[in-house]
Amino acid sequence: MESSRDLHSSNQQSQYIDYHYEASEYEKKLVQVAEMHGELLEFNEHLQKCLNNKDVLLRRYIDELELLRGPIELEAPEDTSEDVLSVDSLPATRPLISIWIPSVFLSGKYNNSSSAPSCTPTPSSKHHVYQVYLRIRDEEWNVYRRYSEFHALNKHLKKAESTVGSFDFPPKKSLGHRTDKVVEDRRARLQVYLRRVIHLMLKKNSSLADSPSKSTLTRLLPFFEEHRVSRDFDPEDLGDFRREDSHIVEEAVPQLAL
Repeated sequence: MESSRDLHSSNQQSQYIDYHYEASEYEKKLVQVAEMHGELLEFNEHLQKCLNNKDVLLRRYIDELELLRGPIELEAPEDTSEDVLSVDSLPATRPLISIWIPSVFLSGKYNNSSSAPSCTPTPSSKHHVYQVYLRIRDEEWNVYRRYSEFHALNKHLKKAESTVGSFDFPPKKSLGHRTDKVVEDRRARLQVYLRRVIHLMLKKNSSLADSPSKSTLTRLLPFFEEHRVSRDFDPEDLGDFRREDSHIVEEAVPQLAL
């Protein structure tokens, strides 16, 4: 009788020890899982910071590269799997339509009257002229435009393409528009504006996107014609950068007045 009692007591003690051991091991595993989860969160946070820093660095490099060679097409392929991405499978980059406004100079009519001490522009006739430099493949040329011509261009493009309304464009200034700070700000913003217009043209017109050239660009947007001078600028001279054929103009396609 006593032996059976001792055996029953030892079994209960053994079960208690087993349960206690299992509970202890379970707690250890919970602690390990919690630690791994914390490490995973820290790693994910670190990885996200690294990606953000690389994005900022990439944007800076792109901006610097654009200053050197003009706009860069950043449209990525739809399928980015490792099997698809290879040097041979990637399409060749189409020729860049590079555009800069490298300089601005003061121009105007000269007063040649005998009473004038020197041949200098009168205050009412002085205006700034922006040099627009374009390059496509081996073709390069300059056009010279006043701010009023840029303003007329923007006004007419917005009527035909609502997207243009979202482009940053330097507003008119009644006072201080000839100061160096204002002129430089306009130059930089007009340069970005023209590049965005070019990008929009490439998206809207397949003939320009597939085979960009000076003749195609100037046909679609006469604003970039080399021979035009400020006094010949006519806002009613129409151009349509979505037109596929210069001889076929559909009435349903709004034309862009320059």
